[in-house]
Amino acid sequence: MKILKQALRIIAGYIAATFVALLVGLLAPLLLPSQNVSEPIFSWPDSIVLAGLYWLILAAFAITPVLIAVVFAEAIKLRSLIAHILIGGIVGFLLTGHAARISQWLNLSDGPVQDIPASIIMVVAGMLGAVAYWQIAGKHAGRWREA
Repeated sequence: MKILKQALRIIAGYIAATFVALLVGLLAPLLLPSQNVSEPIFSWPDSIVLAGLYWLILAAFAITPVLIAVVFAEAIKLRSLIAHILIGGIVGFLLTGHAARISQWLNLSDGPVQDIPASIIMVVAGMLGAVAYWQIAGKHAGRWREA
């Protein structure tokens, strides 16, 4: 029963983490000084549909490194918030395309390398998503194996 409860926490944490990362990715560019946001590009219904599609794409690209990190965290009972933030930043970095310069195996973005501001936003989004994951599931990592 404990493992089922933790599995549900992991799923809920992953959904929350990707949603937080999506919000950071969508809202952070509005803070950049070079953006002209005086005229909306999409209507509200279109924006909601596009945000949902972006979330699906983000969740699909992030599933592999996050699954590896979750298995690692559960195996060693990693409950540290700092460790989860670091892992979230690494996952965000892997999705920027810069990791392809290190090894082609690390190219998870399957696209062009992003510019530096967009890469920083991705790393911060990964870190804040990790905080959301930790709040729901990460602080309980490995407890299902305890008596």
